[in-house]
Formats: sequence, structure tokens, C-alpha cells
Amino acid sequence: MSKLHDYPVIISYCDPSFSEKGDSKAIVLVGYKNNEFHIIKTFCDQAAINDMIRWHYEVDAYCQQKQIASRHFMEAVFYQKTNMDRYYADYAKNNNLPTLPIAADKRAKPKKEQRLLALYIALRVG
Repeated sequence: MSKLHDYPVIISYCDPSFSEKGDSKAIVLVGYKNNEFHIIKTFCDQAAINDMIRWHYEVDAYCQQKQIASRHFMEAVFYQKTNMDRYYADYAKNNNLPTLPIAADKRAKPKKEQRLLALYIALRVG
């Protein structure tokens, strides 16, 4: 992994999926440089919404501590269906924190199973 200041782009991405089998969530902080993605920090667990939001604030605090700029993204469909702005605003207010700006990822994507299978195949072949 490069030094954090060497990445021209650093983003966090939140996958806050809900399922009947469990309430799984993940946030990953990724650096992009020279056509490569480097995973810097991750959170992944069966967790409540407030835990996920806390992770996002931890990622943001980490970036601020290291004096690096980052952007935060979340799956758009989930973000819109759950009124996530309200959850983040309430968390910020209750913890005396600034509101964390999160952009909704509106890109068209194949189903998660297809994306995971493509990643698995790429790792096995590569």
C-alpha cells in the first residue's frame, strides 16, 4: 500500500444491505492510484444502523487524522428507501458531530451475486 497522501483518490463505500438471514453491513475505505484499488480500512459485520453510522464516522475521523480528503458513498436504492439522511442526522445530533456528507451511488450495477462471482473468478484466474 502506498502512503495515504500518494493516492489522488480516496473514497469510502457503504453496502448497508438488509436480508432476512441477517442485518449485514460493510464499509470499505479505498485508495486509487495507477489504475489500482488499495483497501485501506474495512468494517463488516451483522450490525445495527447506528453501528454502521459509527463506522462511517470512524473512517472519516481516520482520514481527518491523517489529513487526507475522502468522499463517502452509499448504495443509492438503499439510501433512498430507508431515509438514511435522517439516521445520519440523528446520530450526528445525538453525538455532537457534524453531519457526514454521503453521496448516493446511482450507477447501474448487476446483481450482487454476479458481481461477487466475477470477483471470485478474477481472483482465481489472476
